[in-house]
Parts: sequence; structure tokens; C-alpha cells
Amino acid sequence: MRAALTGVGRALIFTSLILTTGFLIFILSETRILMDFGILASIAIFTALLGDLFIGPVSLSSLDVLRKRFQK
Repeated sequence: MRAALTGVGRALIFTSLILTTGFLIFILSETRILMDFGILASIAIFTALLGDLFIGPVSLSSLDVLRKRFQK
């Protein structure tokens, strides 16, 4: 898990932050619907990033998914 997060984590963080920033540009829109969409989309992407970094590894280690795969 550590090797996977080390190898992919940097790209995952940069991609998520770029997408979040891109959707936050919609805040500058004059249309309320686009503003709300930009805020909600950026919150969803940032929450998914936090889940990938913190909740994913904990759930994989608690469910013993990786140990069963490598024991075969």
C-alpha cells in the first residue's frame, strides 16, 4: 500500500487539485446554477481525494484484501 501511494499518490494529488481548482472557476460565473455546480463538484473531488488517501488504505488493510491476494 505504501508503494502504491508513493508511486501514484503524487499524480493523484495533483490531478485532484487541478480539477478542484478548475471547477472552482465556476464561482466567478454570474449564473447561480453554475456557481453551485462548481462548488459541489470541487467539494466532491476533494472529498474523493481525502477518501483515496486516508479511508481507502485503512479499509483495505482492515478487510485483509491485500494479504489474501499475495498469499496465493
